Amino acid sequence: MLLPDLRTLAAPEMGALHRVAATGSENFYAGYRSILGSGLPDQPRIHMSVAHGTQDIQWLRGDSPNLLLHLMHWAARRNHRVRLELVNEFDENGDQSVYEASLHGGMVMASARALDPLSALLRVLVQAEHSERAA
Repeated sequence: MLLPDLRTLAAPEMGALHRVAATGSENFYAGYRSILGSGLPDQPRIHMSVAHGTQDIQWLRGDSPNLLLHLMHWAARRNHRVRLELVNEFDENGDQSVYEASLHGGMVMASARALDPLSALLRVLVQAEHSERAA
């Protein structure tokens, strides 16, 4: 699920995103200068709103590729190497292309697959965070 992964990355100890809850949705920001007294970021490069029920994304500023690059840069600053690739999965229903994100850094290794690159990257970053906390 998209929303729990975004919330994890927006936790204060993570700092990858900034989260502001609203009625019926949650807003996530990245690439901002500072947080204003109102709690909103100053001039964010990325602003997305995610609906609670459907988890549909509305991009208010920036887009998915910009968020992918922001999160990969954030991971690199934490000494993680992230790899994102398109792979084919084969099963009884035929082949299907999926995105696989893998992360290596120090003692932490994680990988995740999803139908879109953003979901794969979010999952692998959250897995890495859980691994770091467990270590």
